Amino acid sequence: MEKNIKNNSLGDTVEVIFEKDEELKVRKKSIISKSSNLDSKTITGGGKKGLLNAITSRTQFPIIKFKSNDKGYVNLSPPLISKIKNITVSEDEELTIQTLNFIACDSDMNIDVKINSELYDNDALGEMKITGEGEIFISGMGGIQEIELGEEEYTQIHAEYIIGFYNTITYKQVPSSEFKKGFLGAEQSPLFKLYGPGKIYIQNQSPYRFIEVVEKLQ
Repeated sequence: MEKNIKNNSLGDTVEVIFEKDEELKVRKKSIISKSSNLDSKTITGGGKKGLLNAITSRTQFPIIKFKSNDKGYVNLSPPLISKIKNITVSEDEELTIQTLNFIACDSDMNIDVKINSELYDNDALGEMKITGEGEIFISGMGGIQEIELGEEEYTQIHAEYIIGFYNTITYKQVPSSEFKKGFLGAEQSPLFKLYGPGKIYIQNQSPYRFIEVVEKLQ
């Protein structure tokens, strides 16, 4: 299987080229186009329709498993204008990712989805835990940064900027009285302290701000 990230001024895309009998798990709402010779099966899903749900997958998280009958392709894009990064995970690692930032992963990897988690509690997002050896594609608004923490090191990040982290990372929420409000007093998502050792992925811009605008249009 060949996977290519294509960099575009209005956001990255992923092109996946299948050989016969190859498989891939894909977020349904990331699919732009696909060849006719791909068999598909929904392995998790359900939920409500609507513009906001289409963007965030609120109350749902449909994932499609593709299998090729012959040579084929699928083109994928994040739900928001974003950069894309591929991550290789080893067999003994677990990666927690915000659902909005997931695009695709190898078919042998296991996915466990939880909506309204402690970390992503704005009722529009959730988290997914991915285990098993393979490759994952994630997205990040405004770009993706990696933060590597050593033993006894920690960093403070607002939840809306956290894409994901490895299972060696632990975290706790900072009481709201200990951090200031955002620009012109706007509410921000909860602030968390994340403790090493391990790697964290963050995005440079907040999807919450876009989601808030969309909600006001409903």
